[in-house]
Amino acid sequence: MALLGLAVIIGTMTVGALKSIKTIQNVGGTVDAKKFSNLATINYTRSGIYLKVVLVFVLCCWLFSVLDAYKMGKKSLLKENGE
Repeated sequence: MALLGLAVIIGTMTVGALKSIKTIQNVGGTVDAKKFSNLATINYTRSGIYLKVVLVFVLCCWLFSVLDAYKMGKKSLLKENGE
């Protein structure tokens, strides 16, 4: 599930980046870092809550995985020590 969430984030950001490059080229300008950064920030702001929800979901999945791995490791150590 976390991988799917990351794919959504990466896909959305890639499409936004490509749109930004196309916008800069249509205006007749050259693609430089400052223009691209400004347009990427605008695109991220527009996608707003959608990407933030997906990001929170990915972080929750990651946190659950870390806690689960810790619990399983602790059980394994207790089992090895005969406790």
